[in-house]
Amino acid sequence: MKKFFLLIMVWLMSLAAAYSQNYLGVKGGVIFSNMTDGHLGLDYDDLGQLGGTAGIVAEYTFNDFFAFSPELVFSMKGTEYHKKESNTVIETRTDIYHFGYIELPLLLKIRYELSFIEPYVKLGPYFGLIAAGDATEYGYAIIGTRVLKLDDFFAEREQEFSRFDMGLALSPGIAFFLGPGKAFINARYDIGFFEVAKDRMTKPYDYKSMGMNRAFIIEAGYLLEF
Repeated sequence: MKKFFLLIMVWLMSLAAAYSQNYLGVKGGVIFSNMTDGHLGLDYDDLGQLGGTAGIVAEYTFNDFFAFSPELVFSMKGTEYHKKESNTVIETRTDIYHFGYIELPLLLKIRYELSFIEPYVKLGPYFGLIAAGDATEYGYAIIGTRVLKLDDFFAEREQEFSRFDMGLALSPGIAFFLGPGKAFINARYDIGFFEVAKDRMTKPYDYKSMGMNRAFIIEAGYLLEF
């Protein structure tokens, strides 16, 4: 299987090498992320979290309409959970999660040049690995604020914690041909497929899963032709 993917990559790169318009550049942006499809119960609010992203972008053009756009980025994702009072629960608490992912999106770019602009859509999988992060908790039965390493936090809760993530990215945008390359701006939505953490035993606990990453991103950058 690894040899198959390697052959596909070599083939794609050879196609791109035959076309003159290839690019390499940088990008950065702002992320609003949260978690979804979890089973925290009705007493929890998912308030989301703001973060940032930055990294390297390449573009290997096949023809006038299609290109392959791999990226290597660092993205700050996470969320803030607030446990509110209800008819059955009197304690309140807040948990804040910071996940620093190194991500490798492998995206197909569908594009169309119009004079000095290029509208496009990118679509494809991304793979991520948590390289840094922490968990902060405060509220009921907690004296002050506790900041813990992610491994320690989930071990204390007896939960399985996964540093790996994989998902799907969809990114419409527009590029402007400026100078020796092109500037671009796009929106992007990431849909994670892996639960960040879940209980090893679901009973008798109500807390079964944190859910999966969701992120809305606004980013901009510049690509140099080579």
